[in-house]
Amino acid sequence: MTTIDNNRWQEKVPAEQVRIIYQQIPIFLYGGIMGSLLFAVLFWGHVSQTLLGGWVMAILALNFGLLLPLQIAYKRINPPDQDMRKWGMIITLSLGICASVWGLTGALFYLSGNFEYQLILNVFLLGLVGIIVISTSSYQPVYHAACIPCLLPLFINFILDGSATRWALAVGIIIYWVALTLGYQRINQSVIKSLTLGYQNQQLVEQLTQQKEVAVQADAAKSRFLAAASHDLRQPLQAQALFVAELYDRLHDPEKIRNILAKLDVSISAMRGLFNALLDISKLDAGIVLPKVKHFNISKILTVIKDEYTPQANEKDLGIKFHYRDVAVHTDPGLLDSVLRNLVVNAIRYTQSGKILIGCRRRGNHLSIEVWDTGPGIAANYQQDIFQEFFQIENQERDRGQGLGLGLSVVQRIAELLACPIRVNSIVGKGSKFSIDVPIGDSALVKAASPSTREVDRHVLHGTGVIVIDDESAIQEAMQGLLESWGCRVFIASAGEEVLFKLGEIGFIPDIIVADYRLPGSMTGVQTIQEIKNLLKIDVPAILVTGDIEIGKLQDVQRSAVPLMHKPVQPGKLRTLMHHLLHT
Repeated sequence: MTTIDNNRWQEKVPAEQVRIIYQQIPIFLYGGIMGSLLFAVLFWGHVSQTLLGGWVMAILALNFGLLLPLQIAYKRINPPDQDMRKWGMIITLSLGICASVWGLTGALFYLSGNFEYQLILNVFLLGLVGIIVISTSSYQPVYHAACIPCLLPLFINFILDGSATRWALAVGIIIYWVALTLGYQRINQSVIKSLTLGYQNQQLVEQLTQQKEVAVQADAAKSRFLAAASHDLRQPLQAQALFVAELYDRLHDPEKIRNILAKLDVSISAMRGLFNALLDISKLDAGIVLPKVKHFNISKILTVIKDEYTPQANEKDLGIKFHYRDVAVHTDPGLLDSVLRNLVVNAIRYTQSGKILIGCRRRGNHLSIEVWDTGPGIAANYQQDIFQEFFQIENQERDRGQGLGLGLSVVQRIAELLACPIRVNSIVGKGSKFSIDVPIGDSALVKAASPSTREVDRHVLHGTGVIVIDDESAIQEAMQGLLESWGCRVFIASAGEEVLFKLGEIGFIPDIIVADYRLPGSMTGVQTIQEIKNLLKIDVPAILVTGDIEIGKLQDVQRSAVPLMHKPVQPGKLRTLMHHLLHT
């Protein structure tokens, strides 16, 4: 829903009210000159010509010596909105002075014995006030500053004259002024309302234009995303199809079969890498990844990364050095590990010669972890684009050797989640530096590392009763074959309603449930697991398996607190999780 920034237009409307007054200066300027000359002609033979001439000169002096320079200065400076209050005070004072000089006619040229010229003076000043109402309708302070000085001297003279007729004229001036002021209030409110609506409409147009641009960019990003993802998925699928076709022709050659299976495993791993990267982005966007912040030594992460990636750098004849101390930091170790691995992998991938340096330096209350490389560098106009999904510089052919273009998207999202700023500095032809600032921790709060979890032997699940719920027949067969090879007793169902109906008939009591999230019928995997527990009246451990990366579904799974595995599932990790749930 589009919203209006009230502070913005509430500042602009008063500023525009003052600007309208400055646009009316020519009316005051030239109208004052013509009006003063007309007044001089009318009263020339009836008042002191010296006094009248001096008054006309005063009017001309104010017009050319005050109003005209003020208009020139305003146009030259073109003050911003925040300065218009000061300029409003200046124009109010200036026009108040000019109006006071006009008002002096009611005192200087009041002919006490000549009622006809008193009426002319009265009509002249009342007409002047009417012009003031029209010309100052946008800004009340100017109206009051100009109107009252114009009428007050003549009003006082009518009162002092003492006759009933003059008193009647004085009352008429009050009535006229009150009526004009009431009418002015309505006009002024209409002007303010018109200005407000104008600025609100202008802001709406700006917001709609921005939203349109965002939508266009999002559509372009979606098209780029789908094109790149489609290509990157088709490549390993094409390879797998060729490997399978070759398998049929090599069934008589066990050695060739092993080689083909090894290549198939590499191709499947490539697909798994793409799915995992997409899943990481979806989980981060869904807000279901919650940082588990704790105090730990940065060496815990960097030592593992050093051991894993130094051989890869050596294979490319790259020099790689790690410089770090045993410094405690305070953040999520798993998420930080993911960021640093992505940065190191990119440095190795894009550096063809030279060296890579991973180091740490303290910056106030933060530890800056930096990854330097001597790669091709990144042009300044690309240094923000590289954090977009599937964006890769000079890789239009989608060479998988240059990665998927998803790593830095994950890095940026994690950095934002951890509130750890990430920076990139790069010079084309010389190399790049990526750095992330992590809060310094308390070494006294660092806990000893717990032993890592290893995949368990397949025979530890022998005799385990497993309910598998999935509507894909190929997955049913594959899961049944895999689980039975581990010695499990397997019950297969396609939907939630089916498993609830059959369980009551066959009396199968499961030790664990493995269910797909998206099932046919009215129940999801989450609901089916809960219904099985209600039916059996036991808290059966369960695992959800899904290929969905939709935000709403991921959030639903998180709320259920059921462990989630994403397709394609690695058998070893499935076996390890099942063993863990069955023994905790």
